[in-house]
Amino acid sequence: MPNQPEYPRAETLTANTYSIYDIPSGKEPSNLGKSVSQVQDRSPYAVTSFFCGLSQFILWGIGMPATSIVAIVFGHLALRDIKKTGKQGAGLATAGLVLGYLGAAFAVLAAFFMLLLFFSP
Repeated sequence: MPNQPEYPRAETLTANTYSIYDIPSGKEPSNLGKSVSQVQDRSPYAVTSFFCGLSQFILWGIGMPATSIVAIVFGHLALRDIKKTGKQGAGLATAGLVLGYLGAAFAVLAAFFMLLLFFSP
């Protein structure tokens, strides 16, 4: 095949090898050679808040109010951390807060109905 360009062999490629055809602007990307955790600097509080907000629906009973409180506390800590440091994760923190408040409201309503059933004649 006479007119095809020769590409480097797979064993000679390194992490910093790129082609101008891979990058639309022709410039070297700013995140080249960085790990994923360095590129996506996300607040760990936001991840914790979102995880606890989701897990409360799996942990019915005793675990639900506890994970709701943790999701709410870490959600507020995450928003403060994001505002102060400029990290990513505001969407995760907000979702964790919403899920935490929904879980807390559901736990309060469930406790109210349980007391209502317990004390009804």
